[in-house]
Amino acid sequence: MLDSDEYLTANSQPEFRQTVFNLFRREKDALCSPLINNLNGHLLRNNPRLFRKKDDVKYKGYVHEYLFSLEGKIIHAPSLVIEHTGYCNDLVLEEKKHRNKKLLDRQLTEDPEHTRWQFFLLRYLEINDARRYEIMNLFYSKPLPYEDSIEVYCLNVVCRYMIEKLDAGLYEEVYKKSSELVEHYPCKEIAVIYAVAYYLTYKENSELLPIIKDCFTNVEKMPSDPLITEIMNPSAIAMIKCEISTLNN
Repeated sequence: MLDSDEYLTANSQPEFRQTVFNLFRREKDALCSPLINNLNGHLLRNNPRLFRKKDDVKYKGYVHEYLFSLEGKIIHAPSLVIEHTGYCNDLVLEEKKHRNKKLLDRQLTEDPEHTRWQFFLLRYLEINDARRYEIMNLFYSKPLPYEDSIEVYCLNVVCRYMIEKLDAGLYEEVYKKSSELVEHYPCKEIAVIYAVAYYLTYKENSELLPIIKDCFTNVEKMPSDPLITEIMNPSAIAMIKCEISTLNN
């Protein structure tokens, strides 16, 4: 399924047929998710577009609708890339934001506890909107490990919130939260937030500097989680590594 403002990239086309066959041979009832590039900095990796036509496969939602199946699980297919041009025009983007926010408000009126709709509503709330922090705190307080059905939403919102808290100087809080999170989800994206928070919390303690340096070294050896798109600014990480190197000398 493709929207009218989406297309399969040229690099994905030659092997498309064989890739599809391979995916469904491996998991015949799967909901297969390509990599969707919105061309505005947002990448989607858990939005299924390839599926067998069955009575139990249905779309749900007024906007940011999703495929639901009682049997099929989502399989990410990163070799298939879809580019979405619908958010490239600034005027169209503003119109879509207004429309999507209105539809999400309607959806949440009917289904107020559904994590997916709260996650997408965050995209359209201004930074100073009180509802934004209500929703982020709701995600932040969810017990670990997260339920499978909401894991991707929780990880991305909590990572975004931790990054914002670091910017606000709440280093010790982020150190504690990220240390809990990385135990359950040992990946590079969370580990680097932990390492930065560790450094910013304890950088005045010279005895801990070798441990902190090892922490950054170990981050590079960890696997990435392709579903986490809320990541720290690489230039900020590079600057901190430079500071550590200077302090160590």
